[in-house]
Amino acid sequence: MFNNDLSISIIIPVYNSKNYLSSCIDSIINQKGSFSIQLIIVDDGSTDGSFEFIESKYSKINFIEIYRIDHSGQSKARNFGLSIAKNSLISFIDSDDLIPSDYFLKLTHYFTIEDVDLVCCPLVKFKFDNDLIFKRLNLESTSIKFTKNSALEELPNNKLITFSPTNKIYRRKLFDNISFKEDTIFEDLDLSYKLINKCRIVIYSSSTNYFYRIHSNSTMTSAYSLKRIDEFNRKKDLYFFYSLSNLSLNIILLTKIIYIYSGIIVFIKMDSKVNIKNISFLIDFNKNYLKEILFRSRYLKINFLILSLFISKKIIVFYRFLYKIYL
Repeated sequence: MFNNDLSISIIIPVYNSKNYLSSCIDSIINQKGSFSIQLIIVDDGSTDGSFEFIESKYSKINFIEIYRIDHSGQSKARNFGLSIAKNSLISFIDSDDLIPSDYFLKLTHYFTIEDVDLVCCPLVKFKFDNDLIFKRLNLESTSIKFTKNSALEELPNNKLITFSPTNKIYRRKLFDNISFKEDTIFEDLDLSYKLINKCRIVIYSSSTNYFYRIHSNSTMTSAYSLKRIDEFNRKKDLYFFYSLSNLSLNIILLTKIIYIYSGIIVFIKMDSKVNIKNISFLIDFNKNYLKEILFRSRYLKINFLILSLFISKKIIVFYRFLYKIYL
């Protein structure tokens, strides 16, 4: 028999998102169905009045718990929420995002009929609340069952099963001895494959959506900075994990390409004032892998693809740099 306890701990990290909080939190409060909910709101040292707004509007609702920590980043806020989560299921919702009223009703259904560890749904991007009127019209419901290995093979595509910790419901036990990597960006890349590696069954369902708000200061849409080296390092870890697995060679090669490609992006987008010697470590420690991708004849199509994406002087400089290293 499997455990079909549907009690949910929902964790919302908050940082300077006062303008979106009502829409986000109300979308959780207005969920259909009957669930035991622990809504954990962790303010990460906001300076725009977010914490005070939450306190004034939601502190009297008995299933909502409100906390404030010193500003330490989204990962620290999520980990704090995990440390006090009491229920058997976990869900993460970002403070500027929304969920439809049937979100938990539709996704928790699978925990009652299968011994699943993780259920996910489409992640739909939007900019303004009115956009959602149109994005909910065309929902064709399908579900796909993945084993651990098939879920790991799907993950690098970042489509049905995404790297994002949102748009999912997890068994609480998956987080035993696993937490979000702190003091970095792209922590999603670090966590996702580790959690799936502990799963027996993963379900993808398009019966509902998770609505992800995009705006100018999102991590994925903000201007490039040297912190994007974190992305390279996370994808490096992803590749090394897959290289030691017994998954298909095609998937291992895909993670290798993702990893190398992100290194090229880092190089291309570096400020012109940065001395090339300061970033040579991006290549030096993995010369054999990079050489295989960029210089063996069987990868000429990949070379052509990369070149076709970047018609600029910097890509020429990058290849000359590699040529100098390897030839």
